Amino acid sequence: MNFVPEIPFVYMKDKTLKPKADIEITHGFKSACRITGIFLILLEGQFPLKSRTETLRFRSAQDFARCLNVHPNSLNRAVKQASGLTTTAHIGQRIVSEAKKMLLETVWSISEISSVLGFEHPAHFSSFFKKASGKNPKSFREEHFNY
Repeated sequence: MNFVPEIPFVYMKDKTLKPKADIEITHGFKSACRITGIFLILLEGQFPLKSRTETLRFRSAQDFARCLNVHPNSLNRAVKQASGLTTTAHIGQRIVSEAKKMLLETVWSISEISSVLGFEHPAHFSSFFKKASGKNPKSFREEHFNY
């Protein structure tokens, strides 16, 4: 599935969206902002995950690049130019954000959350979460809820 609609805004380095008409930009930056905008729409469109049977359709830069019909290096270059962060950083931040939300708002086990977020093993999810947030998922959940 290729998904490349016309985006009526650009994604700015300060992480705000601005209408195209308000910005005078070079062609290369305009292209980078367009690709970044589409990437972010696809990334956000995967969330929230409401069922234990849902999983992320796009979990890597390669997945998004394939959908956008661009090379992963081109996608990463465009996203980095437009936002200052790599494609992988955006994906990781969004997965951590969703994991925190799921840990606080659902009664799903850590294993179920891990699976829904596309991790093959709960241990991989725990390592990823701890590296990003400084706490393992169980500690994060317990800190916010006193069972």
